[in-house]
Amino acid sequence: MEHKTLPIPFQFLARGGEMGRLIHSFNWSETPLGAIENWPQSLRTTLSIVLNSKFPMFLFWGPELIGFYNDAFRPSLGGNGKHPMALGKRGAEIWPEVWSTIQPLIDQVMRGGEAIWSEDQLLPIYRNGGIEEVYWTFSYSPVNVESGAVGGVFVTCTETTEKILTLKKIEESKDQLQFAIDAAELGTWDLNPSTNRFTGNDRLKSWFGLAPDVEIDLSMALDVIADKDRQRVADAIQGALKPGSPGQYDLEYTIVNRLDKREHLVKAKGKAFFDESGKAYRFNGTLQDITEEVRGREEQHKLLTLVENSVDLMSILELDGTNSYINKAGKELLGIDCDQDVSLIPISDLHTPEQFEFVAAEIIPSVMGTGRWSGRFAARNVKTGETIPLYNNCLRVDDRNTGLPLAIGAVMRDLRPELAVQKALEESKERFRLLADFMPQFVWASDSSGTLNYFNQAVYDYSGLTSTEMADHGWLRIVHPDDRQANIDRWMKSMETGEDFDFQHRFQRYDGEYRWQLSRAVPMRDGEGRIQWWIGTSTDIDDQKKMADKLEQMVQQRTEELKRSNQELIKTNHELEQFAYIASHDLQEPLRKIQSFSELLQANLNDEEAAGQYLTKISSSAKRMAELIKSVLNYSRLSNTADPFVETDLNQILENVETDYELLIQQKRATIQRDRLPVIEGIPMQLNQLFSNLMGNSLKFSVNDPRIAIASQAFRPTDTAQPSGLNPGFDYVHIQFTDNGIGFEQEYSERVFTIFQRLNHRKSYTGTGIGLALCRKIVENHGGIIRAESVLDKGTTFHIYLPVKR
Repeated sequence: MEHKTLPIPFQFLARGGEMGRLIHSFNWSETPLGAIENWPQSLRTTLSIVLNSKFPMFLFWGPELIGFYNDAFRPSLGGNGKHPMALGKRGAEIWPEVWSTIQPLIDQVMRGGEAIWSEDQLLPIYRNGGIEEVYWTFSYSPVNVESGAVGGVFVTCTETTEKILTLKKIEESKDQLQFAIDAAELGTWDLNPSTNRFTGNDRLKSWFGLAPDVEIDLSMALDVIADKDRQRVADAIQGALKPGSPGQYDLEYTIVNRLDKREHLVKAKGKAFFDESGKAYRFNGTLQDITEEVRGREEQHKLLTLVENSVDLMSILELDGTNSYINKAGKELLGIDCDQDVSLIPISDLHTPEQFEFVAAEIIPSVMGTGRWSGRFAARNVKTGETIPLYNNCLRVDDRNTGLPLAIGAVMRDLRPELAVQKALEESKERFRLLADFMPQFVWASDSSGTLNYFNQAVYDYSGLTSTEMADHGWLRIVHPDDRQANIDRWMKSMETGEDFDFQHRFQRYDGEYRWQLSRAVPMRDGEGRIQWWIGTSTDIDDQKKMADKLEQMVQQRTEELKRSNQELIKTNHELEQFAYIASHDLQEPLRKIQSFSELLQANLNDEEAAGQYLTKISSSAKRMAELIKSVLNYSRLSNTADPFVETDLNQILENVETDYELLIQQKRATIQRDRLPVIEGIPMQLNQLFSNLMGNSLKFSVNDPRIAIASQAFRPTDTAQPSGLNPGFDYVHIQFTDNGIGFEQEYSERVFTIFQRLNHRKSYTGTGIGLALCRKIVENHGGIIRAESVLDKGTTFHIYLPVKR
């Protein structure tokens, strides 16, 4: 477009550098400002200042905030950014990415006429082909027009991005240095040689056994050094501070914590600084705790010794594909001289081309991806060229801190001896197969994992299946469906434990009939005891099985009959024995006394005093006999009771019992603690007698301050080991009645429930000896059981199991 030559007042544009020429050539008639000839003097004056300044400047003019800038501002717009399109555009078009930030500032200046200044302000702008984070120090000043109003905003600015980035880098460097010190767990120290003032960070002071706020002098720092190292350290310090020396300080020694006396092996590094006269003015450095590192080196030496003396090949492959280590056994196996540098041997030389391709394409990617690989592959002896079959276990070695891969470790076992054994075994198997095919008995074999891989001809003849059908559909098809799962379970157990397989099952014959077979298998092991295969046989036992089942059924029926008869007989005999005992002993004892004292009374009728004593004895024996007869009657009634079962609150039963024994409980200072008991179906009178007998026993067989505890919990026989005699279909309550009485030895735990059996002398503890027998009878009447646990002189616990509902 052709422009007219500007009048002299506008020739400042020609002196305004490239931006002046661009403004001169710009078609302003298509903008809100109109032709240059019509611009106000205030705009021309401001532009003259902007264009002739070497300081970056920008100008927003008019209500539309049309943009102008000078040559010094152009670098801030980037090489591929807003120049020259920004010239003559509205502010919102020039700076859309930051307009929401700068528009309020511009509006503030336009409205109020006051300048605004900001330092190191982040304003991301588009330049150099993308959005960049740019920092600015700028001021926004008003430009007044002829009327005195604000006609534009004059911007002076300096890009401070480089300064901010430099400051950030300095701060990051400080942070990185401190992080490095913390990450390396270093102690830092600084010594002033002139004053011997010694300073250290908190970590160093903690190693010394000092608080963080304690000041340190050189003598204190030397005191924590172990006696064996102190003089050596002092000499090293003096050597580093000696004029003319390099000032280097590097040694290892032991320090001893002043508080806990723990020893730390440390590595000290330092540097002395000298002035122009050669005098040391500063000496500082670091202290590193290398206790674990030294121990690690010792452990590493032990491990290396172990690896070097291993019979298996062990190696380390670096990530660049070079071998960095092969142990002694590996070098011998691969034909490598002991003193030869394995890193100079290409990995491809240790394999055939096919195996090397497998290593590169399969093994290494698998290890790098999953962390491990194991399987068979082959290596090559570099001297003889022999291919050696190996079993290889590879493991990726990662950095314990970063988790990044460091190398690949491998442990390889020479398979040649094993393969030779396997070959001999296969030849033996083949001879076995040839022999087995001529046997009429079923013969079969499996591999070490349990997969059946051989059947002799007798199996095919019996089943009517071909070898192809057996292979396609499996051998389980000839096993009876009811026996299959048990067969599998028993076979898998043998696979897991290595135990002989022994199982009876039914095989289907070619005509559809199932016949019982006895199958047995034993494992075949190698010289090291590893199972290589299994050999088994199956024998037809159908006739014997059916006969045995018939006999077993007959025996079982007869046994059940005899068992029932025997139980009834035992129960009857037991009761007869108990009553016979009463008749022969307990009932006869008071009768004998009555008879004896009657004879004595008759012989001494004239002696009133003696006669009175004998009458007293006769009366006591008669009462004793009456008590025994009453107890026997009570016991016999329990066997023939017709009382109905009703819902019975055991809590109410216990309250009644405690009321009955209230006076005795107070006299003996007894303590009774009980849980909340349930409501069950029972005979209230018998349950009252049960707990009354137990309570009476606990109070009677006590010494001082009886303690009785009654605990209760729901119990279902299927929940735990079922006590003998409980019905698995019932819900029970388990009541524990515990006291701290005289107790008894556990071997008498059953005897205490026998009628008239007493473990204590009658003179010490009164009673008939029938109480616990009554308890057992009552519990059995309710369909439950009672057991006793006791420790002599410690107390007794009675376990009572009663059905909640019958």
